[in-house]
Amino acid sequence: MPLVPAADVARGHVLAETQAQPGDRFILSESYWELVAIARAVAELTRAKVPHVIPGIVAHAIAVAGEAIARMTRKPPLIPRGQLLFLQSHTRPDAARARRVLGWTPTAFRDALPATLEFVLRV
Repeated sequence: MPLVPAADVARGHVLAETQAQPGDRFILSESYWELVAIARAVAELTRAKVPHVIPGIVAHAIAVAGEAIARMTRKPPLIPRGQLLFLQSHTRPDAARARRVLGWTPTAFRDALPATLEFVLRV
C-alpha cells in the first residue's frame, strides 16, 4: 500500500497552495509497502509478534459478509470490497511530480514510524 505521514500530506497541500497553478494535481506518497513488511517494521519497534496474513479468498469472503452485515446494522464493514481490491491491486503511486514542482520531500516510512506508533498507542 502507498504510505505517507499525515504531516507530509499537510505540507504538500500548503506547498501546492503556494507553488502550484489552479487545477494542478499531485500525488503525495512516500513509498509503497506490502502489508506484511509494514507489520514486520511495527513488530521490530514494538516487540510484537508479526500477525499472519489471511489468504486473499478469505479476505474477500470477509469483505462480502461484512458488507451484508453492514447493510443490516448500518455500521461500516471491517473492510469494504472496493478498498480490499485497491489494496490487492499493488498500485504504486509516483510522487515525482510533487517532488519536482513543489519541492516536496516526505519523511521516510521507517523514520516516521516511531512517532506514528507513539501517537496511535497513546490514543
